[in-house]
Amino acid sequence: IIYQLRPSASENDAFILSDIYMVSQAENLVHYVPRGTNVSSFLSNVIPALNATVKVVDKLGNERTAGNLYEDDKVVVTSANGMVTRVYHLAMLRTELIPAPVYLAYVLSNIYNVDQVNYEISGVPGTTSLADFYSRITPSWGATAVLVDHEGNEKTAGDVNVGDMVKVTSADGKIEVMYQLGVTSAFEVNKNQIEIYPNPTNGKLNVSGVEKGNRIQVFNGTGAVVRDLQVRTNLETISLDGQPSGMYLIVISKENELIGRYKAIKR
Repeated sequence: IIYQLRPSASENDAFILSDIYMVSQAENLVHYVPRGTNVSSFLSNVIPALNATVKVVDKLGNERTAGNLYEDDKVVVTSANGMVTRVYHLAMLRTELIPAPVYLAYVLSNIYNVDQVNYEISGVPGTTSLADFYSRITPSWGATAVLVDHEGNEKTAGDVNVGDMVKVTSADGKIEVMYQLGVTSAFEVNKNQIEIYPNPTNGKLNVSGVEKGNRIQVFNGTGAVVRDLQVRTNLETISLDGQPSGMYLIVISKENELIGRYKAIKR
C-alpha cells in the first residue's frame, strides 16, 4: 500500500510539491520536466496545497488542458480562498535526458506585484529611482533585466515613468520577454510607502512606511496570530524568533480599514 502525503496549509497558501520533479520554492521553478510530458501526466505528479487549484497556461495566458508541455508554459496555483496566486516556470530536460541549463527569462519581487501570466509589474511608485527599482526585482538565473522607455530605449538615469517597461533576456539570449509596468503617478503615491525587509528573513522583519496607530498582525501558516502590535513609529521591527520556518501573512490595518496584506518567509 502506498500512501500519498498531502502538505497541511491554510486557505491562503498557493504552492505545489512533487515526488517526481524538483520544485524550487525560492525560484518558483519546477526542475527537469522531460520533454514530451503531457499535461495530464504532469498534473498527476504535482501536489498542490490543501484545496488549492493548479493549471498549466501557455505563453499567451490560455489554459493548456491537453497535449504536451512546452518550455515557455507556466504552472498557475491558486489558493483555496482565491486570494493568492503563484506562478511556477518550467525547466525542461534535453532530449538526451541530460539536465539542461536553466536559461529562462523572468523576474521576481518581494516588493511589487508580478503577474507572470500577463507579464505585468504593478505597484511601482512614479518617484522610484532606477537604482531602487533594480534593487527590488530579481531576474531568473543568468538573465538580465533592463528598464526601457516606451520606444524601447534603455534608461540609464532618472526615475521610473508611466509607459516604461522591463526587458528580460535569458542567459543564452534565446528568450526575451517584456513586462509592462503599472506605475503610480507621483501625485497618487502615499508618502508612507510600506515595505517589508529583509524578506526572506532569519528572524527579524522591518516594516517601514507605516503610520503611528496602525495595527500589525502576523499570522502563521495555520492562520494563528503570532504577533499583534500597535505601531509607534514609521519603522517597526517584528521578531519571528522562536517561530518555525515557513510563510507568514502580515496584515496592516487602521481601525476597521485594511491597509494591506504582505507575505514574508522565515528561513
